Amino acid sequence: MALSIQPNNGKEYALEFSKVEDAPVIVTLEPTSDENFTAVLTLKTAPNACGTVLIHYPQNEKSFNNLNLNIALDPSSHLTVGLVQNQNDTSQASSTIIAEQNRNSTLNLFTLSFGSKKHNLDINAKLKEEGAVCHLSGLYLGNDDKSLTHNVKVDHLTSRTESHLFFKGIMDGHSKGVFTGRAVIHPKAAKCVAHQINKNLLLSKDAAISPKPDLEIYNDDVVASHGATVGQLDKNSLFYLRSRGLDEKTAINILTYAFAHDVLDKIENKELRDTTHKLLNQKLPIGSMLEAGNV
Repeated sequence: MALSIQPNNGKEYALEFSKVEDAPVIVTLEPTSDENFTAVLTLKTAPNACGTVLIHYPQNEKSFNNLNLNIALDPSSHLTVGLVQNQNDTSQASSTIIAEQNRNSTLNLFTLSFGSKKHNLDINAKLKEEGAVCHLSGLYLGNDDKSLTHNVKVDHLTSRTESHLFFKGIMDGHSKGVFTGRAVIHPKAAKCVAHQINKNLLLSKDAAISPKPDLEIYNDDVVASHGATVGQLDKNSLFYLRSRGLDEKTAINILTYAFAHDVLDKIENKELRDTTHKLLNQKLPIGSMLEAGNV
């Protein structure tokens, strides 16, 4: 199933899953011109329903594009959502995602930020009832003078809720980035689990990323952790590949691809996983060569 959204027509779009849907819904934002646009989309699941959605930003140039995405999960429902921002490097994008989850619901949300000169992404998951679980993951690639900002917040509003954050970034050229991950465990939210990981790879001495992990815990009966790293390619791994006869550029590309690859492997839906791998291979062509056995 495919849904085309034409922003700036004054209409708010909505998708509701009332049963278990195996086939993903592909949503494409299709503005009628290269002008700035704002799109509003609501995704909702009924009790015990299951759905998958992949959202694509447009390829319009020299514009500022804004997406407001609202997600509402009823009890015991499951939703997988992918947001692909792969615009032209001359455009700018802003994405705001607000998710509200009820009892025993599960949200798998992944974001790919591959394009745009500037991209701001804000995510807020609100775990409102017991048994709610969210898995938030993403991959962002910066090159030239791109600016990438990610703000990810999870509110554990009640007991026995879980959040798992896993984001990776690759920064090259003069690109700059900020990643803020914040989990708030509220006073009445006992026996919660909150984990977050943010790993970043710098391929240029002029690139920079500022990770800001944060845990706000107002209840003692919880399990929580956070970790953030910023580094360069492992010299020993690079030396090993060079010793196997690979030139330096190929060795660097292989290690970069391996760094990015495991984020996409966590996507449950095979069709979405294959789609995102193809997008990554377009940005990092070494992946296609590895899959074809040409390296």
